[in-house]
Amino acid sequence: MFYYRSAACTVTGRRGNNQDNYLIVDAFNPLEHDDASHAHCGKAADRPLFAVADGMGGESSGEKASFIAVEQLARYRELYSQIKVGGEMQMISKLAINANRLLCDTMAHNGTSRMGSTLVALSLGAKTAYVTNLGDSPAYLLRGNTLKKLTRDHTEGQVMLDAGVFTQEQFAKHPSRNRLTQHLGITPDEMELSLPNYAPMPLKTGDIFLLCSDGLCGVVPEQKLTGLLKSDISVQDKAAKLIQTAIDAKSSDNITALVVEISKKRSKHKI
Repeated sequence: MFYYRSAACTVTGRRGNNQDNYLIVDAFNPLEHDDASHAHCGKAADRPLFAVADGMGGESSGEKASFIAVEQLARYRELYSQIKVGGEMQMISKLAINANRLLCDTMAHNGTSRMGSTLVALSLGAKTAYVTNLGDSPAYLLRGNTLKKLTRDHTEGQVMLDAGVFTQEQFAKHPSRNRLTQHLGITPDEMELSLPNYAPMPLKTGDIFLLCSDGLCGVVPEQKLTGLLKSDISVQDKAAKLIQTAIDAKSSDNITALVVEISKKRSKHKI
């Protein structure tokens, strides 16, 4: 049997308000929030859900968008009994599409300009992990000494990189590299959203997952992320150190880190 320890931390940083939010099992932040953290441990067989959402739009619009995203995903626990084994991604996709509809309805009702949010989600099963995403908030897996990015960014830069239009070096300098091609908050006449269905991953003892916003991954190199995740410290301290490292690197955005560790032993400590 696999167990997990998890911790999430978000900070406003150099922004006027915090448009990031996260879901850690069934906990997320209120609509108006600044710096915050949560932690949780349990059995992977309980099928916990974790997510990070990075809002966009005007200050209040972005904050509301990420809140709607995690609020909808939090219904995963309410609907737990309806989820068949192997049906985790279908339920997550359904809840994400519900969030997109609510965002579109809000924009139409209030006559507001674009509001939206990225989304990256991780679901654990008894022996398996599932990930999905929209936008450029990534999920990583540290297994042994190797950090692997599990998600593909939905950006113009990624599309052009995949097509061979330019090299990795050109990609790093291209002005539209971070322009999103998919995210929550896209109307049906623009595009029919479809969350990617990545292959499920068998869990292994010692696996460490990281979900984050680009306030972290956009400024801290993967080599540094690897070293921090490998540190012999608590999962809460890892999340906090990831945040502090991004602050020290002069991140100009909100910063969110959510860390999930997998083990064969139940945590002896309350977190």
